Amino acid sequence: MKVLTNISFVFWLTLIFIVLPVYGKTNASDASEQAPLAASLKETALIIDDIICIGNDHTHCSFIRNKYYQQIGDELNPDDIIDAKLRLGTLIQFKHIDVYLRKGKQRGHVVVVFDIEEASNLQYELSYDVKRIKSKEDFYACFGETVPDNKEALINLCDKDKYRISETQQYISSRATDFNFLGSGKELSLGVSGYKYDKDADHFKQSLIEPADTDSWFTRYIIKHNTLSLDYYDPHLFNSPYYYFNATIELTKSRSKYTEIDDNNSEISHENNPLNKRSWFSFGKRFARYSYVSLDIAGDLDEKIDENYSFNYGFNSENDTLFPVYGEKLSTRYTTLSNGHRYQLSYISHVNIDDYSAISLGVNTDYYKESNRQFYSKIEDVGISARYSNYKVIDAKVGAFSGWSLGATFRRTKDWYGSNPQEDFRIIEFDAGYTYQTENMIYRFFLKVGLNESQ
Repeated sequence: MKVLTNISFVFWLTLIFIVLPVYGKTNASDASEQAPLAASLKETALIIDDIICIGNDHTHCSFIRNKYYQQIGDELNPDDIIDAKLRLGTLIQFKHIDVYLRKGKQRGHVVVVFDIEEASNLQYELSYDVKRIKSKEDFYACFGETVPDNKEALINLCDKDKYRISETQQYISSRATDFNFLGSGKELSLGVSGYKYDKDADHFKQSLIEPADTDSWFTRYIIKHNTLSLDYYDPHLFNSPYYYFNATIELTKSRSKYTEIDDNNSEISHENNPLNKRSWFSFGKRFARYSYVSLDIAGDLDEKIDENYSFNYGFNSENDTLFPVYGEKLSTRYTTLSNGHRYQLSYISHVNIDDYSAISLGVNTDYYKESNRQFYSKIEDVGISARYSNYKVIDAKVGAFSGWSLGATFRRTKDWYGSNPQEDFRIIEFDAGYTYQTENMIYRFFLKVGLNESQ
């Protein structure tokens, strides 16, 4: 029955990709750029005679034309020209994009010209992220599923526990990408990354029965991942401007170690060193001006372990990949798990202060539930964020830019695990980031600190 359900799920999603029509949509953020062009062409219907490219020494014109959703013989729509310029302008392999019209073969006919200045096709990226959170947990640990309301039962059945936790996460990665693989605009990248999670906790347990007995112990949990990844992206699957395909293969060598030391300095520990190979495939379709839907398949597909399917919907009208100062981005995902499901949503809106700075406001939600006869887990997470970003042009001719950001995030997380009582976490985080880009290199640094209070 489960196999039939998954087949039906994939069938209906595939059907949506095939029959979903292409609609138009106007974004208010484009109004200032769209108005002059729209006004100049409003009174006269112009027919497209040809679509040509200039300056594309290493890029096929078909790749550029696929960012423009009109064809030869169509009536010219200025909105589509503006959208094509936005799509091309967010690509890192182009320094400058200009779109203009030439006279066609006869009166009322035009030629659409894409005049581009190419950047280097090869891009190298180096990034380092570090995150540190201090947590404080005070709760009752009881011999039962819930904390009793009766005071006598509380004293006899429960202990008062305190946890003081410090968590540090570090992530370093390097990546080399060819953004114009075989001259067709396809992307091929090779990445190496390392991740370390270090959590240490002081535990205190106190009996509520007088005279109160106390017990204390220390735990430390360390996880290390070293990952080699290969990514492929075809932005125009079947040479269509609407369909795209992503594929990723990852090899990860992991090491985890858990250590526990009690108040008598007695120590126990165990560790694990698995090797994982994961694959991820995504087939998507663009529609409207900035929207998309996609179907993802992920997991260890050779061994059929942790295989899951995801259906995604979203839109993205951000004006730049690294330094957006206007536009919106929405991402929603539904994922089937082996014994449950997961819903995720994130939204961010950039309010531009001027051409080089913006305030970004966002919201994130995550709902996860997985259970079987031996296991039960559920997580509800909601967060809001605010961030100020600023960037400057160092040398436009060589594509050199830099930018920095300051932000804050507030999250509330509720989780249920097995027969344990519900835990309610309130987390506030502050972050700072810096990015430096040249024609061939991107450097990123991101720092986040936070405080976690739980009940």
